[in-house]
Amino acid sequence: MKEKTVKYISVKKASGYLGIPLRTVYRLVEQGKIRSIRIGGKIRCLSRDVEKCAESGTDIDLVKAGRQDHRSDDREHSRINTGFNCRFSVILPSIKDLTGEGVIGNLSAGGIFIVVHESNMEDISVDDPIELEFSIIISDEETINATVKGRVVRKDEKGIAVKFRLIERSLKKRIAQYVG
Repeated sequence: MKEKTVKYISVKKASGYLGIPLRTVYRLVEQGKIRSIRIGGKIRCLSRDVEKCAESGTDIDLVKAGRQDHRSDDREHSRINTGFNCRFSVILPSIKDLTGEGVIGNLSAGGIFIVVHESNMEDISVDDPIELEFSIIISDEETINATVKGRVVRKDEKGIAVKFRLIERSLKKRIAQYVG
């Protein structure tokens, strides 16, 4: 009886094979979409999971589409599609005090689109001041934890778009580097 050999490849090779940024491969590993092991301090991806991601067209296609879309965009800041969780609070003393959770649909150094699956979304209005908390997983060793304030600039059936108003310069720069 022949033993199965399990083949692992580096994150860099997985990135090249899939045609996506290294940080996206790290995120897919973190989300469990690509199984991995750590050998000598380095992450190695299970090659058949990488191949499955390439064939399935799930998150990979969204990321590729997002990367291509933002390059031809005339927006002030580049943006990227993500899947990070976030918390938000609409802060209007004595009028509204809403909190909720969502998923970051796309991210830029100037703002964020949050996919909201909450019933209280109908209470959110354009121009509402909002505070956001989210984390960006760069790699196993690096995570950016962010708290920013902004304003709702658009609302649709999927979620809300928020333009950052109060954001630390270093955080804005780091997000811009992450987005690319």
